[in-house]
Amino acid sequence: LGPSPTFFVDADRQKKNLETFHRKEQQLAEAYHKNRPLCFNSAAFQQTHPAKAASGHKDADVTLPAPLILGVADGVSQIEDFGIDASELPRELLQVCEQLAKRQLIPDADNEDRYRGPIPLLRRS
Repeated sequence: LGPSPTFFVDADRQKKNLETFHRKEQQLAEAYHKNRPLCFNSAAFQQTHPAKAASGHKDADVTLPAPLILGVADGVSQIEDFGIDASELPRELLQVCEQLAKRQLIPDADNEDRYRGPIPLLRRS
């Protein structure tokens, strides 16, 4: 087989083909996004500030990346000077928040303890 012949398509025809192609792509994308379920995916990354690390303080910040809830709590790292783990209170607070959130946010017919928002959740924790 020899090389295929080269042919040129006029500009108007090219524009029409391009517009048709874009419309089909847009319709496919809209249909895909319309039928796609909403997903919550949490993650966390922490890094101690260099000045804090140089002074010997650890991060007292705690994050909770869970399937149903995302939590961030900041401890007071200066209380480590008194022998107290500064991350203990924020860690316990977020653990209780996670337990309550699981109980309140997972659908259950018998669940009378429904989710009322982040402030009531924190107060209860």
